[in-house]
Amino acid sequence: MPTHKVLNSVAHNTAHSFTSAMNYWDNDYVMGHLLLAARNSGKSILHVDLLRATAEPPELLPPPVLGSVMSYCSQFPALLQRSGSDLSLVSAAQMTVTYDLTQTRPFSSDPRLIESPFFCEVQIIDDNGKPHSDQVSGWWCPETTSASKPSLWARLQAWFRRP
Repeated sequence: MPTHKVLNSVAHNTAHSFTSAMNYWDNDYVMGHLLLAARNSGKSILHVDLLRATAEPPELLPPPVLGSVMSYCSQFPALLQRSGSDLSLVSAAQMTVTYDLTQTRPFSSDPRLIESPFFCEVQIIDDNGKPHSDQVSGWWCPETTSASKPSLWARLQAWFRRP
């Protein structure tokens, strides 16, 4: 039987997964693509409706970010079921990722890279109107620009072609 009890865990897993190093698209981590788009546009807050599969503003949705966001949206109902809940118990699900563009520091492992702090919150409202949420925060840096490093696919192809 589906339960409301796991909705905090679903919020936790979604926030931590989206901001993790497992979320890699094209030639950088999604959080790096998002930060680069934020720096280029001056817009620092990405809003995602996980149920309606919408996100804004468009300036923060370069193809790698949009692809990742749409993947998370399409997989959200299955995540609920695997966790022991169900989409019928959820009336809203939002994810907000915010970068503080006013703060920067050199990345400790490579001082050529500049990182900024982020905050990600996922809030799920259940069918009774009760909020379930979790947040994650940290620092992130873009590791590349699209012109400076080949895509992950290109690097894998080159590696497998080695003699």
